[in-house]
Amino acid sequence: MKIRSILTLGGVLAVALVLAVGGLFLVVSRATDRALALSVVTSEVRVANSQLVLVTFEYVSRGSERARVQWRARHESQGELIDEIASSDADMAGLLDRVAADHALLGTLFEGIVEARDASQASGTVEAAAFQAREERLTSQLMVALNDMIVASVRLDRHVQDMLVRAQGRGTSATFGAVSGLAALLTVLFVLMGRRLLGPLHRLQDGVRVVGRGDLDHHMGLTSRDEVGELGRAFDQMTADLRDITVSRDELEEQVAWRVRVEGTLRAQTAELAASNAELEQFAYVASHDLQEPLRMVVSYLQILERRYKGKLDADADDFIGFAVDGAGRMQAMIEDLLLLSRVGTRGREPEPVESLTALAAALDNLRLKIEETGGDVRADGELPTVAADPGQLTLLFQNLISNSLKFRGEERPRVRVSATRDGALWVFAVRDNGIGIEPQYAERIFGLFQRLHGRDEYPGTGIGLSVCKKIVERHGGRIWVDGAENDGAAHDGASFFFTLPAVDVDRY
Repeated sequence: MKIRSILTLGGVLAVALVLAVGGLFLVVSRATDRALALSVVTSEVRVANSQLVLVTFEYVSRGSERARVQWRARHESQGELIDEIASSDADMAGLLDRVAADHALLGTLFEGIVEARDASQASGTVEAAAFQAREERLTSQLMVALNDMIVASVRLDRHVQDMLVRAQGRGTSATFGAVSGLAALLTVLFVLMGRRLLGPLHRLQDGVRVVGRGDLDHHMGLTSRDEVGELGRAFDQMTADLRDITVSRDELEEQVAWRVRVEGTLRAQTAELAASNAELEQFAYVASHDLQEPLRMVVSYLQILERRYKGKLDADADDFIGFAVDGAGRMQAMIEDLLLLSRVGTRGREPEPVESLTALAAALDNLRLKIEETGGDVRADGELPTVAADPGQLTLLFQNLISNSLKFRGEERPRVRVSATRDGALWVFAVRDNGIGIEPQYAERIFGLFQRLHGRDEYPGTGIGLSVCKKIVERHGGRIWVDGAENDGAAHDGASFFFTLPAVDVDRY
């Protein structure tokens, strides 16, 4: 049997014993209370007897009206006390009947004495003597009845006292039995638990010390089916697992030292990489900025050549000039986009609470001509939250995503919806359109630098817009992804761009 079962059984037995003893004690207590109440009443009956004797002597000797009234009052009071006594005990019932009969006889005799004395006083000499004789005879009978009443009352009182003693004895026996039973039960439980727990626990304690000193081959060998046995077997399994996976101390120290060296190297490389990235961003910004002027000069002179000599040279010259102008223009656009990309990390502001609906409105205002040109329907779908972001970069993020939706539109009128849902400490924004969509295999590629899925003749652009979006989102600690349906040629399910931004912590600002 398991220790839990033993403890449960012991608890149930203890509760049952306590309840049984409590019930017995309640019964005994009620019996004691009844006996005590009867004892009080019978004592009062005995006192009433003594009082009746005194009043009887006073009336017989003096014949006063006061003594007559007192006798009747005390006799009536004694009768009420006798009526209060009730018992199912046969012996007590007999004694009680005897007391009640004597009480009734006392009342009859006393009233006869009163009648004889009144008649004697109201009659002549001859008749008075007869009444006096009758009074004397009734007085003798009353005294005998009083003595019988006293004897019967004493016996009744003694019987009640015996009942009280017996009830108190039963209460004492019940209490002693309860204490003895609980003590025996606790003793049995203590002995049983000591045999089931102390020995195995000492073995477990010694085994823990042995294993703690490094002896993983130690085996507890506990075979009992209780919780201690299960603990011993679990301990043996633990030491076996430790023995299987533990390496030597020298190897462990070598691994720790190697990890310390690697972590130091990684920290140094991380610092170098962060510095290199900062320098690279600064270089990209400077290079892009410095390339603007010479490239602008090249573009200007090529445009002058195109205006002055177009049609004056042969057709090949016109084509060459056109190619040069187009290439220089594309290079200028790429440099401007690179400059924009570098500014995301170097010229960004610290995040602050920004109403995303305000940033969306600014982006739509920047795209107003393009929206009117394409007939696009662009608006927020529901309430947009306040987020922690760089206001200008959030506007640029919305602007690039919506611009893509308008650019890669299908045959239908462009429709773009912007919405947001809460996800813990983040807001998940969605920009959904009904355009041509994106095939799943290109979902990651489109965020790369200069990555294009279509020719420049189909859709203009440098392929940097989504890279800028990704860098903005990652700078804010979020991520961006796309869910785009494949274009089946008949229906355009469009693409859905998602990105996350941190929710505003009001206490922080």
